[in-house]
Amino acid sequence: MTLVSSTTPRVPKGAQPAFFEQPALEAMHGMFVVLLEEICVLRDRLDSYEKLGAAGIVVTPDALDAYTPDEATEKLREKRRQETIRRALRPVVQLQRAAINDAQSRYHSAATKLAEQEI
Repeated sequence: MTLVSSTTPRVPKGAQPAFFEQPALEAMHGMFVVLLEEICVLRDRLDSYEKLGAAGIVVTPDALDAYTPDEATEKLREKRRQETIRRALRPVVQLQRAAINDAQSRYHSAATKLAEQEI
């Protein structure tokens, strides 16, 4: 039994994850992530241009589209992507860690007060 036909558009449903309380900040984060994706794609594309040029191949749109990086190149690209993402999102991760630490501290404080109460 097929639950989704091949003609049914695949549209995400339900609430999207939110990282920030303010809608404007959440929108900026979304735009930032899209731009970060584009930067990674452009860097990979530039790398393809460089590889084709170094091989003495005339870089045309067809040559670029036909280029398939070898495994070593793909590993280097993936490492570069991960490092770029890590550096770019460092401030967001720091905010999230601070919020988690604050929540844990408040929980611990409330649990301690509750445990110290006489029954």
